[in-house]
Amino acid sequence: MKVFCNTTPFIALSIVNQLALLPTLFGKIYAVDAVAEECAHGGPVSVPALGTLEWVEIIKSEPCESLILLELDKGEKHTLDMAHRMSADQVIIDEKLERDLGEYLGLNITGTLGILLKAK
Repeated sequence: MKVFCNTTPFIALSIVNQLALLPTLFGKIYAVDAVAEECAHGGPVSVPALGTLEWVEIIKSEPCESLILLELDKGEKHTLDMAHRMSADQVIIDEKLERDLGEYLGLNITGTLGILLKAK
């Protein structure tokens, strides 16, 4: 199963000490390098370096081919683009616009709340 995760769910799950739900529910998680960079520069919330987590595979971003994604922030843009290119089974992303665009691209979208509910 190919599951991509954007920055915000990594941060949100870290805040509530539930980051381990991701490998429990999905096994391997894919994150684009832009998301790994955003998590590394995190701010007030500590997120483990994604590259050190054995269940996270960092994917090198490629130039975005989809015109509808060009105006998005770097992490969201590359997450949706690479998930679409790699025919991801699931994308974990919280932002409304990005969720809508992901669904438009035919991606199966969930968010942090969906992960918490699935784990319940």
